[in-house]
Amino acid sequence: MKNTPPRSRKKVRITALSFAKMIAAMTGAPISVRELYEEIGMSPKTVRGYVLALYNEGVCRIGGWEKYSRGCVPCYIMGEGKDAPRPEPKSRKQRSADYRSRRRTAGILGLNGHQVSA
Repeated sequence: MKNTPPRSRKKVRITALSFAKMIAAMTGAPISVRELYEEIGMSPKTVRGYVLALYNEGVCRIGGWEKYSRGCVPCYIMGEGKDAPRPEPKSRKQRSADYRSRRRTAGILGLNGHQVSA
């Protein structure tokens, strides 16, 4: 077994410093909750709760959307104003074309039967 330190089960509480880091990270470019908790080092649930509380109070807004394989997630930024519009989902035709393209690529690479993500 490797020489690894024991896992800490200590809960991280939000402090003024952690909150200040979160606000500072949100003042630049739009940032997702995932990027926030990775940068600050707090639990996702805690960061999400604080960001949603700030959003509900009108202190921050949705500054953009980040696409990922299953849809999109909001990216928050400090300040008032209108939220960025949510991108339209792919049409059925576009999803089918993407699927066929992935299948063609899998056939060319000899990966028949294995799923290839784009």
